Amino acid sequence: MLITSDYITCKGKNRRGNWCHRLRWRPYEGAKLKEKNFTEPTKKSSKNAARDYLDKLRKGKLGDSISFEALVDGWRDERKNTCKKSTCAEYDRFLRVYIAPYFGDRKNAASISPSDIQDFNQRMIADKRPPGVRRQALTILSGIFNYGVRLHLLVMNPTTAVKMPKAKERDVYVLTTQQRQALIAVTHDPKYKMLFALAMFTGLRQGELLGLRWTSIDFERGTISVREHFSSGEVSEPKGRKSREVPFDDRTADWLLNWRANSSGGGLVFPASNGKHMDAKNMCNREWRPVLIRSGIKDEIVTAGHPPFRFHDLRHVYASVLLGKGASLHDVQRAMGHASYRTTEKNYAHLEQGYFDKLRERTGDLTADIDFDMRPAVQAVN
Repeated sequence: MLITSDYITCKGKNRRGNWCHRLRWRPYEGAKLKEKNFTEPTKKSSKNAARDYLDKLRKGKLGDSISFEALVDGWRDERKNTCKKSTCAEYDRFLRVYIAPYFGDRKNAASISPSDIQDFNQRMIADKRPPGVRRQALTILSGIFNYGVRLHLLVMNPTTAVKMPKAKERDVYVLTTQQRQALIAVTHDPKYKMLFALAMFTGLRQGELLGLRWTSIDFERGTISVREHFSSGEVSEPKGRKSREVPFDDRTADWLLNWRANSSGGGLVFPASNGKHMDAKNMCNREWRPVLIRSGIKDEIVTAGHPPFRFHDLRHVYASVLLGKGASLHDVQRAMGHASYRTTEKNYAHLEQGYFDKLRERTGDLTADIDFDMRPAVQAVN
């Protein structure tokens, strides 16, 4: 229930000598004005009774209540119309693993307070959940409660009073030339050799590679038109719902043409054995992780103290190496399909060629006119 306006007025004493206060309010914008009288022996107790009732209205403790489970069901049904299947699957996983065990049995969603949300966050900290996981769980909770407020099922979103944990930025590990060569060399199946190479040398996302069709590759112009994304059994638009073009060089073109001549000849560049879309999870388990072990990259990364190297990190290799060779942040942003320039800048600006040299040069501009040995001028005292 959303209280958009309320006021309490004193109606004076009634015939029996008791004091009366009237509360008037609208449950939501445009709703019919409601009112209720409170009669007590004293003026103060009458006004306090009206205030107590109003407080309960604001906290959602009066009238019909909705269970947390029903609130989640409504929110999920709405999200199905706006989110990809893979995104909805990720929401369901967070609800099942983290949120439902804590809030799933609450019969009145309006009774969930900011202190309950804070307790939930502290419980996740005690369970050693990473900041990124806690942030995502709280973001989903916020979306659920905002849905309730928007539909006038709740008065407030209790997550707004809780400080959102800051997600830790993941280290970008850049494979060396020797590691990139080893990765290709130990991949025996031509299909996966081409898949891993194209991930490293075009920066396409995993789902974009698995949804890639030969008709999207223009060998004359040397470009790939990214139009489809395949994930969780669903073909959808690329991330950000925008297509883009990604260039590739002549050597990559030769590798692709050779792979096309030796492939099954279907519409997909990287089909499964049945000609349909390849399953990402199976690909990673059967091909990607064994290749990391055979190439020695897994052990080298562990020794260096970095997190495990994911298939998605091949995309970071692409951006990092290009920037190191002199490509601009703007060009890399367009090729990678980042919606915001700030995303590219935040992750890769420090890898731009000449980054430190540029800073040294600009720092030199600051110090150029400074005489470090100068002493203050002494003025004569009369």
